[in-house]
Amino acid sequence: MMKFNFIRSLSNIEQQEVNLFGGKNTSLGHLTKTAQALHLNIPSGFALSTHAYKDHLSSHHLDQHIEDLVTLFRQHYKSNSSPHALEKISSRIRALIEAAPFSPELIEEVTQAYHELSRTNHTKNITVAVRSSATAEDLPHASFAGQQDSFLSISGVNNVLTAIKKCMASLFTTRALMYRYEHHYPEKNIAISVGVQVMIPADRSGTIFTCDTETGFPGIIIINSSYGMGELLVKGEITPDEFHVHKETFKKGYASLIKKGMGDKKYRITSTGKRVPTQLSQRTRFSLNEKQIRALAQAGISIEQEYKRPMDIEWAYDKKTKKLYIVQARPITAIPTQQESLIEAHTHDQTEKTALTKPIVTGQSVGTKTVSGTARIITSLNNSSSFHEGDILITSMTTPDWLPLIKKAGALVTDSGGRTCHAALVSRELGIPALVGTKEATRLIKTGAFITVDCSRGSTGAVYRSSKNNMTVVKKKTAPLKNYKNVWLTIGQPDKAYQLASLPVQGVGLARIEFIIGSEIGIHPMACCQPHKLDSQTKKTISTRAREHGYHSAQDFFIGTLAHGIARIAASFYPRPVIVRFSDFKSNEYRQLVGGSFFEPHEENPLLGLRGASRYTNELYAPAFKLECAALKKARSMGFTNIKLMIPFVRTVQEAHAVTSLLTKNGLKRSSHLEYIMMCELPSNVVSFASFCPLFDGFSIGSNDLTQLTLGVDRDSALLAPLFDERTPEVKEMIGLAITYACKNKKTIGICGQAPSDYPELISWLFKQGISYISLTEDSL
Repeated sequence: MMKFNFIRSLSNIEQQEVNLFGGKNTSLGHLTKTAQALHLNIPSGFALSTHAYKDHLSSHHLDQHIEDLVTLFRQHYKSNSSPHALEKISSRIRALIEAAPFSPELIEEVTQAYHELSRTNHTKNITVAVRSSATAEDLPHASFAGQQDSFLSISGVNNVLTAIKKCMASLFTTRALMYRYEHHYPEKNIAISVGVQVMIPADRSGTIFTCDTETGFPGIIIINSSYGMGELLVKGEITPDEFHVHKETFKKGYASLIKKGMGDKKYRITSTGKRVPTQLSQRTRFSLNEKQIRALAQAGISIEQEYKRPMDIEWAYDKKTKKLYIVQARPITAIPTQQESLIEAHTHDQTEKTALTKPIVTGQSVGTKTVSGTARIITSLNNSSSFHEGDILITSMTTPDWLPLIKKAGALVTDSGGRTCHAALVSRELGIPALVGTKEATRLIKTGAFITVDCSRGSTGAVYRSSKNNMTVVKKKTAPLKNYKNVWLTIGQPDKAYQLASLPVQGVGLARIEFIIGSEIGIHPMACCQPHKLDSQTKKTISTRAREHGYHSAQDFFIGTLAHGIARIAASFYPRPVIVRFSDFKSNEYRQLVGGSFFEPHEENPLLGLRGASRYTNELYAPAFKLECAALKKARSMGFTNIKLMIPFVRTVQEAHAVTSLLTKNGLKRSSHLEYIMMCELPSNVVSFASFCPLFDGFSIGSNDLTQLTLGVDRDSALLAPLFDERTPEVKEMIGLAITYACKNKKTIGICGQAPSDYPELISWLFKQGISYISLTEDSL
């Protein structure tokens, strides 16, 4: 590109030139220079420096006019003037900028730069994206979604010039003026650069986050994807597909896709800028294949390593050239530390949550708070006068103009959107919990209802009916977490694993897969194995659920979902060991799953019935156990060799032989890289301890069942509850013997039952007996 006064090609912009080209364009310049070394494709382009903007204002003597109007805006904003009054002042400033003609010199430079960009791309009038890059935008300490305007699919010099001027004027949108006032940015230091970049005719597009934005967990790459251009994804008008890739095992060569979620992807923007419905066949399948996911994950890792900090990246895929392009990259600013998010999740009303049952709606959590308040459904800013400070804002989606309303909200709930939509980005920066992509919040939640928005339980949050009488205040803990020797964690929900990974534990002593089966799958595994035994309606329900999650068959859905849930736990604590227990539902609990009534027997006492090893080896469940094994095998194939397998409720040594033989037949052979753990929870386990030892690498005491069977007390009986106590001499004698026998046979032995969580005074006694570790629930820890 020839020498210009106001314009520089992206490849010639230096990282330290933020005052000249803003955060966005300096970042693009750095990416363009390093693209070859990082094996990235970056669309070519040029940028107008802040000198072009300043020259435009000074040549028409607009500076003082704008300064006076900005002062007037701030006075009105400070006095809580109406949004209409603020917009009126903002419009006057923008009109001044847009009405003034560009200088002949600037017009000539843009014309030449645009024609040169067209020639190098072998096109007469290249289609470009015209984007703002303000000097207070996309910086390491400041980022706000939609401050300034961008214009896509622009072609022809005159249209490019018009878009550039509109970009400059958008420095004074209402939202941008408010943002700078709130963040105490002096207006005299504010300027804008404008980037002109070749538009990629995207067949699909999306974002990459190089950490979990809600918890600060650094171990994953999060990819969002939808069809067409990315405008609808950013606006929150669609819910994209989402994929999580574990960095460390990915770097070792594994296909470490630990989560994939199907979005609605209802609409797409074509390369010509038209909004059209997405075909049903595209909506019901994932928008990326595994090869594309790997390429995006590698791009995210490379860019993060280059910038040495978590990054927010935008990408586009050109179907014709089959090339992946990175179109933007910026540091993630509004991100908590893992311990901050963990403490925050525990500072809100715990008693309220225990009383909550079925949620009204669920969606993707933004933040980790739990907030209660009065619901207000707002469909337009024109009907927002009834909204009060602290109300819960319920709407279909938000735009940047909604900032004043969002700032007043206690929480935000939207029908559409994903973690990269405007509502999510704004809520994250403001520290307001949000639930996005709920689909039906505006229909199912009533204005005036008192509700609780719970974002404290991981990536999936919920809205519940609530009561003002149940609210409590919990003081925030600020003490740093201590490291505890031989303390492990008991966990059930994969969605909380990223957050809990910051706990100072040595591993996971018990990962319950029942939560994954019950909440994320919801289908009885035998219904997946033997659909011919189901009625037509149940078959249809199962088939629909599998398709909605992007699977062709119920078996694939069960295996894939269970494997990804297990993998998320294993990834979060990697390389620390994670002991995964095979399912330990009882028959009455299995019957609650879809299709369960066709396969489960009616038992008088399910706690003493078909469960554990007896279930796995019984023909009533053996085919389903193969699915569980397949899921564990799939999770380990992602590189998670930190997974250990645990068998519950093994009544006899013969059962132990039978179930370990099944594990071998199903591709999970015991070795130095795959340990078998047995739960010690029956008196027969203690009595015959030495006979079990050759078949297992370690043991874990299940104090709940061991107490029940030692004392002969039904642990589910309210009448006998006072008798159920792990601290009785008889139970402690049984636990002590198990520890003694384990030490004698040189086997590790832990405890994963509820006893040490409920009774901290037992902990010192357990360690005096020689226990290897204790596994505690998160709240007890």
